[in-house]
Amino acid sequence: MIHGGVLADERAKIMDTARIVLMTPDVCHAWFMRQVSTSSIRRFLASLRLVVIDEAHVLEAVFGSNVAYLLRRMQVARALVARRSGRQPPLQIIAASATISDPAAHLGRLTGVPFALVNEQDDGSSTYERHLLHVSVPDVSNDAVGDFLGSLLNDSEQGSFITFADSRQGVERIADRLDHDGVRPYRSGYEENDREKIERALQKGKLRGVVSTSALELGINIPHFSVGLNVDIPNSRKAFRQRVGRIGRSQPGVFAVLADAQAFRRHGSTFKDYWDGSVEPSHLYLENRFMQFMHARCLSDELDALGWKQTRPPASVTWPDGFQEVYEFARPSGARPREFDPVAQVGGDEPHLNYPLRNIGEISFKLRGVQNMPGDGIGSITLPQAIRETYPHAVYLHLARRYRVVEWRNSAFERFIRLAKTTMPPITRPLLQTYVNAAVDDLGIVAGHYKESEAGLLCECDLQVTERVIGYRERGANKLYKDLRQENPRLTAKTRDFRTTGIVLRIDQPWMHEKGLKENIADALKDLVVREYSVSPQDINCVATNIALVQKGMRKAISDGIVIYDSTYGSLRLTEPIFTDLGCLIERFERAIELTKPDEDPPLPESAVRNLRKWWEELSDTTAPPVEDNVIPDGFIQVLKPESRVSMRDNQGVLRDIEIVAPEMFDPRSLGYEGDIKLVYQYRLDGSPSGNSSMKVAADAVTPTGDEWSWVLWSPTTGEFREESEVDGQT
Repeated sequence: MIHGGVLADERAKIMDTARIVLMTPDVCHAWFMRQVSTSSIRRFLASLRLVVIDEAHVLEAVFGSNVAYLLRRMQVARALVARRSGRQPPLQIIAASATISDPAAHLGRLTGVPFALVNEQDDGSSTYERHLLHVSVPDVSNDAVGDFLGSLLNDSEQGSFITFADSRQGVERIADRLDHDGVRPYRSGYEENDREKIERALQKGKLRGVVSTSALELGINIPHFSVGLNVDIPNSRKAFRQRVGRIGRSQPGVFAVLADAQAFRRHGSTFKDYWDGSVEPSHLYLENRFMQFMHARCLSDELDALGWKQTRPPASVTWPDGFQEVYEFARPSGARPREFDPVAQVGGDEPHLNYPLRNIGEISFKLRGVQNMPGDGIGSITLPQAIRETYPHAVYLHLARRYRVVEWRNSAFERFIRLAKTTMPPITRPLLQTYVNAAVDDLGIVAGHYKESEAGLLCECDLQVTERVIGYRERGANKLYKDLRQENPRLTAKTRDFRTTGIVLRIDQPWMHEKGLKENIADALKDLVVREYSVSPQDINCVATNIALVQKGMRKAISDGIVIYDSTYGSLRLTEPIFTDLGCLIERFERAIELTKPDEDPPLPESAVRNLRKWWEELSDTTAPPVEDNVIPDGFIQVLKPESRVSMRDNQGVLRDIEIVAPEMFDPRSLGYEGDIKLVYQYRLDGSPSGNSSMKVAADAVTPTGDEWSWVLWSPTTGEFREESEVDGQT
């Protein structure tokens, strides 16, 4: 077995001597394929006959789509090595899963080769009686669940439990509230040795319980688990069945969902319907261009190490649409479009190490203690997680201990977030703002998905999304970084900006402006898609404010819109069913209203569901408006208006807040360099003194984020500024 704790010398010995090697896809990507030119791995590949993929149902969405490229790269490397060694034994791939929809088709897309199916009728595994319960609880807060587990332990003397929650920090807070020596939290982001300690203690029966995310959903067999609990409804029926499977493996057991009385009715079903229903389909999206670039970079390095001389990838496997074109951009001599620059910067010279399989093109931070000593690591975290969990001055829980975030460090040499142990501080909550620019024109519409009526539109389109943590809430008070940084310059807003796709609903009707209704509809649609289509909650998000449509060449803020978007860099198109199946989703809301008891509130008011259906039925398929260039007078160009607050991407791919001071045309020949004259901006770092504006940045490195910016027309010759409304007749 090869994992993160196995040293390099031991790994080489294993590859030379072992006939069977077990490793995670992550290790296979980051180490095995990075070392593909070494003699030990070449010998192993040359004789490789069998690949076994266990728990194949987890290979979906971001992780599964990345693994699909990894498996193709491995097949290519094996074919090249085997051909040169003179041995080409046939390769067989076997995949195993208890919870997968249309397995043969899914695994064919995953691996690029056809599969034969061995189905449930041939399942010979043993199971014991299990009781499945929906325990109706009025409060499923972390504190309430912690108290519930405390009473469970007080009333029992034998056996152990596993409790599942779908939030990393939620798991920590439940364990923190329980405060029991025999119970540990477990989640992703822990160091290897911390995970192993918890796993060993569980296997040996030294713990009475564990509170876990999906990290313990599969691949673990603890005979003494007699009780399983889930905090609220699991994200999918696949996850539910896997979690139930942790109980009753060697003795009868009980699994209970802790949720409010109408938790299932709210989604138009019952607990029995939920259990009896078939598992959801598994999503793969192999056309994500940024994901393709990541794996093209890795493949280019691998082929170079194996002596491949051609400019196109080997045709021994079936590559997804678009990959060969992107491969040209990723090669060292390739001229890549600028859209790939941020992803290329993240990969650097070590794409196998810098491109993890769990995300796409996102930077990661190490979590460190204040001593910065060996063994001082507290795990790692990606940028999307960091702006929600380890924002400046946040209280972060790790192994049920509390830490205060004291510093973000990002440079060419190191990238980490520093935390200091603290004694019982209050829990903090991030203050997040999300801004969306939606390209609602013929170039931005995805797959022709556009409907329109006099009362609005429904479409799937390209989006620019900015997620920004502007402060935090502590002891009931909002604390904004723009105020706090006057005392502590380290307390600054952190931003994530990315391109993706999503669904825009614009409902230009009076009922849409009822207080809080937009937000309720957005949340209800997002929640229903998560439940019905097996989408992980962190993979999609929604917003009902700070939305602007880019249509007919103009950017226009709207107040009657909703956007549900993919949170993945470049998109997996997980929100597409909101466009294609909106009628069915509305039916689920209608069914939920029918199941709602007189003393309960439905997920959406009956009048809102009725109005939503009427609006949807009036939509008709049409063609999106064409892109139209603004009429710009001769001698003028479009620039960001001075005093606009925007972001620039530094050499490490991180956005930094700046304020535009003035546009300027820069001629590199003035400094003795070759090149064309290009637009740059004088700027100052956000929060710096007003006189400090000597810094300059290329215009194409600036990203408009937030809502404190606008375009203006500028004449490089005369220095004159004109508002765009002066040209196009707007008021």
